[in-house]
Amino acid sequence: MRRVKLSVFGNGVVVDPVHLIAEITAIRAQGVAVTPDNLLVAENAALILSLHRELDAHRELFMASSCT
Repeated sequence: MRRVKLSVFGNGVVVDPVHLIAEITAIRAQGVAVTPDNLLVAENAALILSLHRELDAHRELFMASSCT
């Protein structure tokens, strides 16, 4: 992240909160300040939640069983 720039996850960006927190932690470990002053997630950014992962897993199991 550039120190004087604002980074924004905006409309059309899909955000996985679990991975975002891990990325922020890794960046902070390198000595980079990550704050609401330099990183924002827009209200209309799409989120991937654990529910979505579970639904995908069930769909894949269903598709695999229906193909045999």
